[in-house]
Amino acid sequence: MIDTIGYACRLIARYWAIPALALLLLALLALWLTQARWSARMAPAIPFAMLALTFAAIALPALRAVGHFAASFQGAPATPVLTGLHPAAVFDVNLPAAGEQPALTVRLWRPANSAGALTRGACDVAFTQAPPDGLGDAPLVLYAPGWGGDRSENTRTAAMLASHGYIVVALDDSAPQIQFDFSSEAATAETTRRAGERLQLALRDALYALNRIQTCLGAHPAWRDKTDLNSVGFMGFSFGGAVAAEASLRDARIAAVANLDGGLYAQAAAQGARRPYLVLASDFDPPSARRLASPRRYEWQVLYDGVLNEAAHTRRLGGDIYLIRGAPHDAFLDSYGVGDQFKKWLLLPPARAEEIKHAVLLDFFETHLRGDTSVAAHARYAEVMTFSEMSSRLERIANAP
Repeated sequence: MIDTIGYACRLIARYWAIPALALLLLALLALWLTQARWSARMAPAIPFAMLALTFAAIALPALRAVGHFAASFQGAPATPVLTGLHPAAVFDVNLPAAGEQPALTVRLWRPANSAGALTRGACDVAFTQAPPDGLGDAPLVLYAPGWGGDRSENTRTAAMLASHGYIVVALDDSAPQIQFDFSSEAATAETTRRAGERLQLALRDALYALNRIQTCLGAHPAWRDKTDLNSVGFMGFSFGGAVAAEASLRDARIAAVANLDGGLYAQAAAQGARRPYLVLASDFDPPSARRLASPRRYEWQVLYDGVLNEAAHTRRLGGDIYLIRGAPHDAFLDSYGVGDQFKKWLLLPPARAEEIKHAVLLDFFETHLRGDTSVAAHARYAEVMTFSEMSSRLERIANAP
């Protein structure tokens, strides 16, 4: 969502102190080289003093900018940030077919007394061991991946939540693929309709998995008594965020939805997601004449219309929408920062992106699944832009031709 011009502007805004400091050093060098030409009556100390004061004023932000620049190359963190008290046990759970519902394999993380290797088997295997000592409750959170994604794409986020006492169940995106076509207004409308149909298949899998996990928990009282299955969280990335939002309108058990940079389809596109609803959005550029006149103009228009629609629903229903400055779409995945895409890192280092994601998600679920309202995690991060701070961008989108 960040084009070349927007990317350059953001780099200048983030690292302005580095070139400013370099220019100051060049100015000092020029003064030193030319001071022999000054008149004997002129005090060389005066311009040097003024430059020294300016140098001091820029040095601190320059050092911070250098730190950000260096941090951009550190790669993704090796361990989850904001780790809780409990080790996380992880299981691949096989769910049998039932009628038209095909068999599924989901990945389940839960708090444990000790961590272990990935275990595979039926659902009962995941809850054979008793809950860890000191665990008060164990809220359940579903995870839906992005388009074509799988249950492992946000492993560190799931493990982080499990360490804080959550049971996390992640699915694969196994619905049949469709062909995107944004070549015309009619083709765009048909693509949107077919994406909505595809969403229903992903939603079917998610709710089936929830039903099977609920049945499984019912056979293990030690875990069942710690999990309120009438108050379930649901988070999803990209297309998975749309699945999570739609689930809040289809199943009363879904009590809190976190959408990681996903749009809305089907019923949720018309009504908005059930509260409480959190949106973490990637950075985006307001519409430009160049984009709206390009061959991809229908695709861009869908993007802008989707941003406005989701913002309107979120504001109307009282949810929270936060834009993460410098974040590309994949900043909400474990894979962000892996490989040679250093251009993205310069705007938002992987470790920082993950810390923000984990802090805001944990705060959201602690508030709405456990009733702890003592923390406002987003306020700790300068990269987090609130809804009111986004208003000027949204206004530009609304007024675009």
